[in-house]
Amino acid sequence: MNKARFLDAHVRALSDKNEKYELVIEAVVSTEAVDRYGEVVEQAAFMTALPKFMEDNPVMMFNHMPDWTIGQALDYRFEDDKTIITGGVVKTDKGKEVATLIRDGVVKKMSFMFGNISTSQEPDEPLHITGFELYEIGPVSVPANTETDIQNWRSKSAKATHALDIHNLINASSDGGGSQRKELAMAMDQSALETIKNCEKMVGEFKTSLETTSGEVQDLQKNITEQAKLLKQVGEKHEELQKNLITPDEYKQFVDKIGKDILELSEKIEKVGKTSKVARSQMPFQTWKYDARNLITVYDDDGRPLDERAQRAYRLFEVPVKYEGAEGEMLKHLRNLNDCVAIIDSTMRVSGKRFDIRQSKTFKLFRELIEIVDPEFAKAMYSTGTGLGDEWVPTNMSSELYDLMRLESGLESLIPHFDMPSNPYTWPIKTSNPTLYRAGEAATNNPDTLVKSNLGTSNVTFTAETFAVAMLASPQWIEDSIIGVVEALRQGMAIAGVDGYESLLINGDNSSTHLDNSVVTTHYTATSPETYEKGFRKIASDLSTTFDAASTTTGVGDATAAFVPKDLRYMRQLMSPLSIEKPGDCVYVVSPSGYFQILNAVEATQPGTYGGVGDWQTGGLQSIDGCRLIVSSQISEDLTAAGIYDGSDVGYTVAFCFHKPSFKIGEKRGITVEAQKNIDTQQLLYVMSFRKSFQKMTASTLKPVALGYKILD
Repeated sequence: MNKARFLDAHVRALSDKNEKYELVIEAVVSTEAVDRYGEVVEQAAFMTALPKFMEDNPVMMFNHMPDWTIGQALDYRFEDDKTIITGGVVKTDKGKEVATLIRDGVVKKMSFMFGNISTSQEPDEPLHITGFELYEIGPVSVPANTETDIQNWRSKSAKATHALDIHNLINASSDGGGSQRKELAMAMDQSALETIKNCEKMVGEFKTSLETTSGEVQDLQKNITEQAKLLKQVGEKHEELQKNLITPDEYKQFVDKIGKDILELSEKIEKVGKTSKVARSQMPFQTWKYDARNLITVYDDDGRPLDERAQRAYRLFEVPVKYEGAEGEMLKHLRNLNDCVAIIDSTMRVSGKRFDIRQSKTFKLFRELIEIVDPEFAKAMYSTGTGLGDEWVPTNMSSELYDLMRLESGLESLIPHFDMPSNPYTWPIKTSNPTLYRAGEAATNNPDTLVKSNLGTSNVTFTAETFAVAMLASPQWIEDSIIGVVEALRQGMAIAGVDGYESLLINGDNSSTHLDNSVVTTHYTATSPETYEKGFRKIASDLSTTFDAASTTTGVGDATAAFVPKDLRYMRQLMSPLSIEKPGDCVYVVSPSGYFQILNAVEATQPGTYGGVGDWQTGGLQSIDGCRLIVSSQISEDLTAAGIYDGSDVGYTVAFCFHKPSFKIGEKRGITVEAQKNIDTQQLLYVMSFRKSFQKMTASTLKPVALGYKILD
């Protein structure tokens, strides 16, 4: 159904049902754009606040004025990063006055009022509002967020949709040309949307990473509430333990059992946060539409710009975009179809059968969608005529696969990334500041000169390495169901890539003898990611910021053999001063067994005494002293008492803390997928690869990571 018609029908149904309203509006009340105050209101905060608001007092005001209460919110929903409200304007004098302003297009923006705010902020990023209590919503003359919009309205006296909605759909051409308006009309046409539906069916109706997570986003409040109940049960059991109503073993069994449920809920809540972060890092669709296709330039390793067709392909498929509206949805489906064509083509090229991807229904649909989304690129695909063998066929995977990798990643997504202009790339850093000295009074003709000092500088070199995931598959399985297994191939390779690179970040060591190979030399091979660059464990060792978490020496951790939260605080003490000013810049990383030991600690069973009441209400053990706490399965739980692997499976693990701004990941190339057939085994080999480099960005005198070892599994 045409998008505008759908909105119109939805609002008409509400209007007809509610005779008491002068006007029923559907409006974007918030997005995750930076507003005029330099702040970002996260959609997850609305997901938490709206249910209570709708139940208690869903009031609508004009320009935030209590004397101008004009109606109430009736419904809400979420689309991408938009929070969309349906509201009824009542038939009072003031309500009718505001309704007239909306109908005439004089008032067309929305806002809201809130309190009890919680916030977070990353370095060099705007302040993010992560939670609040919602007081009211309504139309305003001047909004804080310029992306808000009254998209649609319906009343008995006015039978048309909001004129601005239609205007936004067709006014895309800066030169006012009729051809582009016609193409956009095609994009909104019933037949075009049917094409999208057929596209979804052909590619196995697989969903993008953000779509897959949307259901979990809707369940955010439910997950938070359920986790709070479980944490309360842990507290109650701890009280029973203190009163000797249960034994320590019974308490441990209970916590180990319920801890798995808490961990699962924490992971769901964490994924919602990652979804929000991925969406924030994407380019707004309108920016992509008008600027990216003309302004972004891509270079090869030698610094030469790619040819025009390769440039357009990069802009169309690989630039991360925050999809908006029907056109944005079409671009999203086009990118998914790009991946499908790339995998099918690479498969059939090596399958031993005569196959031309350009003659397939999948490719024809792919080209048809390109003609709608980017007609200029469509012309470049077959500039000398259809059927002459020169049509462009995708080779790189779209940004959708990269988004999936970022959502699956627990550790890597927290580290700042940048695109490497060249390979290798040298990044200058400051190592020390100038020194302050006394300046004596110039009382003579030849006074003493000022004592001089220098600004210490150095540099860090990023050299991107190619990392690859290889998967074997049966040709018969592929040929019988290639369309249906495309998403399984994408997701499998993405998860493998995430796990492998996370292990490098934790366990990497490029010295001649890997820290885990002092006894056993087969744990990692020469081609293992863990042997390319130094990870957090090795960097902490080089900086001498490691300590025995089981030490009973006074001043070392908690001075007891048990692993308790005080040991985590000692890690931050070793990292001082980096870890003091902004606790939110620090991240604790523990293994699953380390997580459950923290869960067992007294501090973790008493909300408000350690992580703070707010943290317990909105995610529990995801935060300690304002620092993130994440769990990684890439931390080994079969280490020795010295914190290394030697094959003996002693049963110890480690935990560490790092300062996020002190590290960077340089990215040189996105994700590609290739296929090859092994004639001897009659198997197909799929290879997904990307190029990255990870480096510490601080002077040698600073300590951006600390590690505790000898933590009993």
